[in-house]
Amino acid sequence: MQSRVASLQAFGFSQAQISSLVELHPDILASRFKNAEDLLVVIDKLFSCANDIQAIADIVLSCGAKGLFRRSPSSLYHKFSYFCTCLMVDDKEKKRAWRRGVFVIPPAELDSRLDLIALQLGVSVQQAKGVVRKLPQVAILQSTTVGLHVLQLHGLGFSSSQVKDMCLKQPAYCNSVLLQLLRAQFYSCPRCQTGWDLAGSTCSA
Repeated sequence: MQSRVASLQAFGFSQAQISSLVELHPDILASRFKNAEDLLVVIDKLFSCANDIQAIADIVLSCGAKGLFRRSPSSLYHKFSYFCTCLMVDDKEKKRAWRRGVFVIPPAELDSRLDLIALQLGVSVQQAKGVVRKLPQVAILQSTTVGLHVLQLHGLGFSSSQVKDMCLKQPAYCNSVLLQLLRAQFYSCPRCQTGWDLAGSTCSA
């Protein structure tokens, strides 16, 4: 363990940074350091940190995905680069996607998931990419989740076109938390006969 800490210090991390890294990603000590070092270099390259140790540490600490340092650096680079290129993300969207751990998705699987999301929402693949850019965790949901949420929105009385518009404008409707809130509001509002009443200007509940 001491040799790993010494290696991280040699890489440029301070003791405080190392403590934070180990607390969030303890596997940085369990992995072969060459693998950990290569992964840090990949992160530097992906986010154009220009060898800024604090910037690299911030990127690593922003990622809540488990087992980050057990992943193959080359595989992670390939998957995450493909995600960013395929969806044409900007810097802010890239960091959001990184935090959500989308680097676990192989390119072919990402393409399949985008096709499925498009089918479930009744939109084009290009529009599905827009949904995932705004809410990257949609790409790592179980394949049936988005379709189930669409059915639940229909159950509240929203039409297919309304569901499509809602999810394109606010992809969080694909997320169970917002959907549960919407359902709770609908069932507690005496003036709502359909989901559209809830969304309309005639209902402030």
